[in-house]
Amino acid sequence: MEDPGTLLSRNTAWQVALKKKICALIVSITAVSVCRAAPVVVDCCAGVEAVAGSPAQEKAAHEFCKLACLKISSFEHLFGLQRGRTITIHVCSDMRDFYKRCKRPWFVGAALVDDEIVTQPVRSLRKIENHEALVTHELVHWIVRRAAGRGCPRWLDEGLAQWLAGQKSGLSAAHACSLPRNGEDLRRLDGKLGARDLGRKDLKRAYLTSLLLVDRLISAVGFIKLVAALPQLKTVSDPWQVRIVGKSLGKLIFEGI
Repeated sequence: MEDPGTLLSRNTAWQVALKKKICALIVSITAVSVCRAAPVVVDCCAGVEAVAGSPAQEKAAHEFCKLACLKISSFEHLFGLQRGRTITIHVCSDMRDFYKRCKRPWFVGAALVDDEIVTQPVRSLRKIENHEALVTHELVHWIVRRAAGRGCPRWLDEGLAQWLAGQKSGLSAAHACSLPRNGEDLRRLDGKLGARDLGRKDLKRAYLTSLLLVDRLISAVGFIKLVAALPQLKTVSDPWQVRIVGKSLGKLIFEGI
């Protein structure tokens, strides 16, 4: 029979070895956390900045930066805006970073947060075929909010972003959506578009409804006149007071629906 003292010594040695391994693991994890690669600032054009959350995202940051630079001047001209503000495109280092910055679910590729377009890391964006539409969509949100202010209804903002980004392939499917019949329906639609916990199918349906509403507005009054009316949203307390070609926004929306 083994001497109890020897057995105790052996167990103690095993515990010490285990503690050493745990300490080494903690140190290695801490080192990775501390030594995580710093964000990379990408050279862009006037009015556009880009940041890669890690060196692995730098190529995507360059790509998105180039796309935004090609479009920003034409959009500002189209909406009658003066240069003076800068948009930043931040390609996140990982999905944890993405959620921390914008609180959006995994099925949303990018989001606008103030003056920053936040995108998922490039590995996650591989499922999105059209990066140009992704960047353009968020850039339009930024332009619309500058033109219309915070008073712009979400459905109008979202519909314009899809329309200008060329994301119109869903229009045929949108006709099957149940369209808003009154102001209360539109407020519910706005609530869905602003919800953080809306499911993928419900969010897609809300997007399609917004696209169809904006498409009908553009068919009725023309794109230029619709855009020219947006600054009214900065001064009116009720969006329905906005007038386009002599008619209220509410009347234009519900006529023929």
